[in-house]
Amino acid sequence: MPILRVEKREVKLKRPFAEIPEVEFRKGLVLAPTFTWLPKPAIEGKTVLAEVQAQAPVDGREIVPWMQEAAAYNAAFEGMCEDYVRAGSMLVSLVGDGLIPSVGVGSGTHSAKFTSVNAETVGGQGGAYFTASGQRFFCPEGGKLTAITKDFLAWAAIPGVYAWQWIAALLAWLDLANSPISERIRFASCNGLTAPNFVVVGSTFPPPAMVMHLGFTSNRSQKVAIVGRSRGDYTKELFSDSLDIPAGESTMDYFILSGLPLDAFVLHLQPQDGSETILDSLSTTPP
Repeated sequence: MPILRVEKREVKLKRPFAEIPEVEFRKGLVLAPTFTWLPKPAIEGKTVLAEVQAQAPVDGREIVPWMQEAAAYNAAFEGMCEDYVRAGSMLVSLVGDGLIPSVGVGSGTHSAKFTSVNAETVGGQGGAYFTASGQRFFCPEGGKLTAITKDFLAWAAIPGVYAWQWIAALLAWLDLANSPISERIRFASCNGLTAPNFVVVGSTFPPPAMVMHLGFTSNRSQKVAIVGRSRGDYTKELFSDSLDIPAGESTMDYFILSGLPLDAFVLHLQPQDGSETILDSLSTTPP
């Protein structure tokens, strides 16, 4: 399926971020079921760290600081998974100690798991290895990596390293959501490391061209990287671009021309680190 041309069209700012009340910014996001005592859905885990610390204070024996951070990050990623599940799909996550019992998600060939090592090893080699669908990847300390294989998508991050334990985060897309997307899905983050998301985009009757209609809410002006990937092989890129979105609530039209029937493809979306970003909607013309 050759892509002849892609083109960003008009970006409309519906409401600046400064005019969006906090409760409306998070409106429609799912509160993580494990953390129903939190006052708000978390996008960046650290925004609920104070509430986690109050609920489970450090006692020097059973509760230590890395556990509080991991719990706050779990609140964000678990909420993101719940947002995604509403679209009739399956996304799983886990944040925990990378040493014991280490961190893994999924099962069989559709799984991702960090190799169990101590924090000294992570510091010495500058990160940690993890497997995704049987392939080995390296996630840098204090950084992140999106693992893309032919038929599996995962994301890893190492947001914190302590004296012995270290915090490992994993996401795995087990069943991709399909457009249209009408309920909001957050791009969760841990210590400023923002996760991507993936949506299958296509029309009922494949046209030679289509327009994607995208809606975002962001707490800052930023560039959202996008990649069109083949459904038959996620490693095959059909097109790549970046979208300039303003701080606030905005919409954008994006034109794609193939010349041949435009088969469904996987849209890979990646906001910038340090942002709090929500995908409000995604649809196409023709539908």
